[in-house]
Amino acid sequence: MPITPRSGGYQVRVNFSKALKGYRRVSCQVSTLEEAQKKEKEIRKSLDIFGKWPIEEGDRPLAKDTDKASVEKGGTLRKAVNLSLEYHWGGTEYGEILNKQAPGILRFFHSRGVYDIDDITSEDTDAFITHLKAIGNAPSTINKKISFLSVVSQEAIERDPPLASKLIKIKKLKEGVQEKWWLRPEDQEKASKWLRSQNEELFADYIDLVCLQGFRIKEMLAVEHRHCVDLYGDSPQIKVPGTKTQKSQATLPVYRESIPILRRSYERAEANGWKNLFPMTYQQAATRWNTVREYLGVSEVKTATLKSLRRTFAWYANKRRMTTSDLKRVMRHNNITTTEGYLDLVGANDLEYTRSYFEEDETPQTVDTASTSSSSVGDMIRHYRESGATPEEVARFAKEIMG
Repeated sequence: MPITPRSGGYQVRVNFSKALKGYRRVSCQVSTLEEAQKKEKEIRKSLDIFGKWPIEEGDRPLAKDTDKASVEKGGTLRKAVNLSLEYHWGGTEYGEILNKQAPGILRFFHSRGVYDIDDITSEDTDAFITHLKAIGNAPSTINKKISFLSVVSQEAIERDPPLASKLIKIKKLKEGVQEKWWLRPEDQEKASKWLRSQNEELFADYIDLVCLQGFRIKEMLAVEHRHCVDLYGDSPQIKVPGTKTQKSQATLPVYRESIPILRRSYERAEANGWKNLFPMTYQQAATRWNTVREYLGVSEVKTATLKSLRRTFAWYANKRRMTTSDLKRVMRHNNITTTEGYLDLVGANDLEYTRSYFEEDETPQTVDTASTSSSSVGDMIRHYRESGATPEEVARFAKEIMG
């Protein structure tokens, strides 16, 4: 049987004769029957498409017999896709994801006899959307995949000579608004204690460091001994092994709460001969995180993913009065509006001063319009915020000039 009870949980075993050598018998241990059923489907799909499980960065789908005609016929669609992957997305984290998705997208259009971009019709794109819905893709995922076609189409037109004479007409699906979740500090502490009680100290340290240092998920997984600088000195630093954007790589301070955790992780890796401080694949980390989600009671919250842990760092940074401009640099955002979005989500915004209206006995004083107009007050607050002041500093400033 593929699923059997074992050690208080469930063991999943999958035999797949067509998989790559060394992956024809795969097994893993999970906590619940529901998780085991999902894991079995995931493993079978991975073995069928990639010939292995878990999937790692750089893995490509196995060649199928149905691909042969597509390869032989070629066409401007395949050429434009390859050019876009190389020049538009090349070297980016998202490009690595698209490299895995592109063959499946090409197979779909080739199955409809479409090999050239100019031959793609609205009927073809509608069929593609229907296909994506049928295999369980969410509207947001579908929109990303059809946006991929828009970029490919634009790339084809901009070539000299052009590979296409017109843009593909795409109509995106309406996306429902989802709750944006973040790991509250009290839940971080709760999850960390629970993981340590389950002998998962490695993953507990991983979660704590992401929350306390603001690294992206894959960045923390990629940290090696060589990325740590002066770890046992007065000013420890850590180099971010990031590749998502040009600003990803940076050398950042190791913050006070992180120092003992990072030292412990460094020593553990050294004692075990590990190259990375956290020798896990992204998929393995995500599987562990699903058990934490279940423990915290947020398994049904779709946005309660590993990526949401970085938002917790924004809360800590704001509590320690880090300016928004500094937070932007530490989190390596290209746009400060992204940073402000993090602060709004975790409640670290300039509305904190409104609490005073309900805490003071006397009615707050109104602004003397004879001396200071409401528009000038707003301008003063805006200019002060743009100077790089923290939301708490802005709140105090607003209270002073309005009181």
